[in-house]
Amino acid sequence: MNKLDKDGKKSIQPPSVLRPHHLVLCTALIVTYKERDPKTIPPAFLLHLQRTVLNEMSSTAEPKTFKEFILELGSVQRTSEATKLVKSIEFKHVELLQASKMLEYFTRGFPNLLVHDEESALPWQFHRRSLFGLFVRRYAIDFAKMSFVAATALHASYQRWCNHMPIEDVRVEEEPLTMRRQILKAPNDYMTWPKAEHYERFQHALATGEEVAASEKAREFFEQRFHDGNDSGLRQNAILNLVRMHYVRNEHETAKRLLQEGIQVARNAGDAVVLQHCATLLNRLEDNRRPPINEIQPHIHPYEILYDVKKLMEVDYDQPLAASFEKIVESIALYDRWLEVHPDPDNAAAQWAQHGVQAIVWEAAGCDKLADIEENIVISMTEQGGSDNNRLTAILNKAYRQARQGQYSESMAALLEPEVWRGLHTSDYNTLASQMWHIIVLRAARRGQVKLIDSLRARCPPGNGNLRHYTYKNDLRSSMGKIDEALHEVIRMKNVEAIGSSLQALLTSLWHSEFQQRLNAYRTSIILLADFGIEFKLFHRARQLITDILPQLITGNDLEQRALASFTLARSLIGLSGGSSEELNEALQHLLRAEGDFIKLEMYPQLKDVQFLLAVVYHNLGMALERDTMANKQRETTEILKAYELVTFDEEVWQVLDIVASIGYKLAAR
Repeated sequence: MNKLDKDGKKSIQPPSVLRPHHLVLCTALIVTYKERDPKTIPPAFLLHLQRTVLNEMSSTAEPKTFKEFILELGSVQRTSEATKLVKSIEFKHVELLQASKMLEYFTRGFPNLLVHDEESALPWQFHRRSLFGLFVRRYAIDFAKMSFVAATALHASYQRWCNHMPIEDVRVEEEPLTMRRQILKAPNDYMTWPKAEHYERFQHALATGEEVAASEKAREFFEQRFHDGNDSGLRQNAILNLVRMHYVRNEHETAKRLLQEGIQVARNAGDAVVLQHCATLLNRLEDNRRPPINEIQPHIHPYEILYDVKKLMEVDYDQPLAASFEKIVESIALYDRWLEVHPDPDNAAAQWAQHGVQAIVWEAAGCDKLADIEENIVISMTEQGGSDNNRLTAILNKAYRQARQGQYSESMAALLEPEVWRGLHTSDYNTLASQMWHIIVLRAARRGQVKLIDSLRARCPPGNGNLRHYTYKNDLRSSMGKIDEALHEVIRMKNVEAIGSSLQALLTSLWHSEFQQRLNAYRTSIILLADFGIEFKLFHRARQLITDILPQLITGNDLEQRALASFTLARSLIGLSGGSSEELNEALQHLLRAEGDFIKLEMYPQLKDVQFLLAVVYHNLGMALERDTMANKQRETTEILKAYELVTFDEEVWQVLDIVASIGYKLAAR
């Protein structure tokens, strides 16, 4: 077992198999069969002692502490002789306070228990082929081969174990030439054998972002002596692990260079599985506008088919979301086949990846409830506090959707939960920090805090920090997909009351969003098309457009869309009213819904316009008291908006960002 040392880090077990709890078991056998006559011990208690020792010898569970072991021995009804035996076992370590006494005791005790022939007077339990006999021989040989340095360290751990104190693993540095741990060496002791510690250290370096250490440990592990040949034959596995490390760190040029080497080494070694991994990873790094889609092959991993979904979901790939769902079905079938061929327990966690991808595709299709169900499946079925990227992706998407519904504080608090970030790698931490930054910028953009957004640019983590998703300044030249680009142009022209000049961009967003089945973008485009109709006095057509999609929006899965649709529908009804109170009353209901949504979303620029129109409608309906109340609300909203426009520093925002930075520091210092 690996224990945690005093620094909280995982320590590596020494090569010695003899541990303090093994000495306790050997002590119990020596006391029972050599220092006392087993015939004087009640048979029922002797059987109980043998069963207890046998359970501990099997090592099928964590070893009992010394206190638990003694309590287990005394848990049955016992005679005075049995009580004396338990006391003798319990306090034997007091007689062995000095390392020399322990060495002397076990040096004499082990040989006395060994049966060298079938005529020995010792009981049959210690014969050469018995369980007790195998157990005693194993540790007698290891004890005899120990150097004084290793035996002294074992004595210290033995005393701490018996005194109910936490023990530290025996750390005796083993050098290939000196072999200080042993004084008697068999031929195998002079050979170096593979150790898993190198790969454990590689994973630790990978989690903390230590690139140099990770590269060294990965190569050290796979270049160990796994067999008697001159070459381990596993060098391609080391290269594949390094490629994955550089890939997740977005160091694509380095990954490409290593992939070329990995493909050549895998071909020379005849490793078809690693060769397939390298080839599909190389496809990911292609610079083509339309990267190639993988075909199902014997050794292709299901994750590669799921990555094809990401390619197909790129707007510039010009594919409907139905193609993405087809790929998801292919990956599910391939996963079932992969699990049959590679029955590794770690592969079982891969089954939740397709649920996470489904959530993303359903959200793009405008089915937020289905996306929420898929994300809940991933979150509930994966381990808390681990490094699973599927779980992190589901939590981040869920938090951002929650923030879009106006629950900014709740979404940020959800991302700061220790179970979310405790086991993350540094690459995934960057994704977490980036999503937190996006939530903060989203709230600032909706509040109208333009100056605060400018100051937040300096705190943008590495990743996708495209501010064009939140502001409409001309000096931002970051690229977006063709649908977002077109919508951005339409809204920017609408804000300067020139929506009539953006008809081409509006038609572009409508055509591509409908063809690609991206219903969220399509609904926004329809609402803007209705707004376009209102500008040209086409009130009937504008009303019909909004009415057709209103059943999809009324549930409130996207409050911003519902608020904008309600406001646009109310404007079309006011244009159709001609002074009629029926249309004005209907428009009033939609305006009140829009006001409530904008208040919850803290979208004060849009709220000001809605409240102004509400005051006008109340005036036309002859409701003077409500008109004056709404006018006062509109005045208060204007004051709040002016105050937010002057904000350049928000203490709460900086505290949140400082907490995120401290999380990164803690993860890197593990």
